[in-house]
Amino acid sequence: MQRLFTIAFVLLLSVSARSQNFAFLNSKEAADACKIVAQGRRMQAIAMANSAMSLIPHARRHLHMQGLLPHKGIRDESETAARDFPAARNLAVGYCVTGNPDYRDHALRILNAWLSMYRPSYNPIDERVFIPLYLAADILRASFPEDTEAAWQAFNTDMAQNYLAQADSAASADNWQSERVRLATLAAFSTGDWGLIDHAQSAYTQQLSNNIRSNGTVADYTRHDALRAVVEDLDPLVMAALAAHNHGVNWYGIAASTGANLGMAIGWLAPYASGARSHQEYVNSEDSFDYARHNAGEPGFSGTWNPGSSAELFLMASALDRQWAQIATVLSPHPTLWQRMMLGMP
Repeated sequence: MQRLFTIAFVLLLSVSARSQNFAFLNSKEAADACKIVAQGRRMQAIAMANSAMSLIPHARRHLHMQGLLPHKGIRDESETAARDFPAARNLAVGYCVTGNPDYRDHALRILNAWLSMYRPSYNPIDERVFIPLYLAADILRASFPEDTEAAWQAFNTDMAQNYLAQADSAASADNWQSERVRLATLAAFSTGDWGLIDHAQSAYTQQLSNNIRSNGTVADYTRHDALRAVVEDLDPLVMAALAAHNHGVNWYGIAASTGANLGMAIGWLAPYASGARSHQEYVNSEDSFDYARHNAGEPGFSGTWNPGSSAELFLMASALDRQWAQIATVLSPHPTLWQRMMLGMP
């Protein structure tokens, strides 16, 4: 009888998890978390929300930054417009801790402006800027008007389907593919469509096989000779695994057919992140655009790699595997409230 009860309970949890459409946490979990926020974090969240209240939405039909040097093409305008997304997230968190409807309404104003204006390019390097919007939507989902809910569902169904189609046909295993997996995963979980979610898991698993070598290095490290490129390969995969983890599904433990797994690649990077080893960036890069960015003075494209640039990666990884907690604590000693909510931290 006890065994039957245990099986039934596990099945109930599985059905419950599979019925929730959110990227990182559902609205009720967010509301419950906000009730027990420490005063210091609460005041920080309010200050960040207040700063975002003055933002006028910069919704555009198109964004493009990938492959552009500063002040070229529409890079500057796109970067300005992309500030809307962390602003919406900060407003949503402010609403969560205060119940102030002004914060909620302004976050929804930003979200609705983009849903009505933006036309996806399916360029994952450009569209990764939308990621902060997923936590904002998670927090506010219960208060979405019907038209916002319909538009958000349609947006994510479209994003998941198109990025999964790209992932299936992509010939490379670089950070573009990791970004496709991340965007498809967040979008799929946000729809609650487990056909899309299972497809995203397959794309994630295939990327492990194609991207991570037997010694833990990733594809882009060889091409770029840069730890920045390693972070850009792994950060999307860690976030995809975190989204799955928050739905009760263990992607972190998946081993690809090659034996590669996410922990193996994080472990390769760990000595650099801890400061035990160092690396001079892009010295032997095979990509001419890396040198163009170096010559343009873009930060991070020369000199010694800064371990702080992997702070969020190890913070997310620590929620999946406690062996990374020490590095995460050093790199992120004081996570923001939105980070703690995304990770499911108390």
